Amino acid sequence: MHPVVHDFYNHLKEGKILGHRCAACGAVQFPPMGLCPECGTNDLSWFPLSGKGTLLFASVGRHPMMEITFLQGTVKIEEGPLISGMLLDDSFDFSRPEKIFEYNGANMPVRLVIVKNTEGTEAVAFRLDQ
Repeated sequence: MHPVVHDFYNHLKEGKILGHRCAACGAVQFPPMGLCPECGTNDLSWFPLSGKGTLLFASVGRHPMMEITFLQGTVKIEEGPLISGMLLDDSFDFSRPEKIFEYNGANMPVRLVIVKNTEGTEAVAFRLDQ
């Protein structure tokens, strides 16, 4: 495992959602990578994310092997990057999947949260912040 990925997951285990900021150009990365995608330097530092974002798009997904249905979303985090991941909404009615269209373009506020995946590993997801 790449050291940056290893450190990222260790931070999640500690309850911290951190990104990378480039010392050369100021670009923000999430999830963190080994090099800045803007200028190519590896002079990057960890910093805590605000945990705030805006839901831009959402869809209903289905895992064919596990036979589970879930929500996924694309979020613009407050610090700038666009990221995709699992969207948590306890009130969503999966018997009416067409309701997901109401989420798209509504610019709903979300919070980044740490969850455990089916293997018990920490991961980042989004929860509607209403």
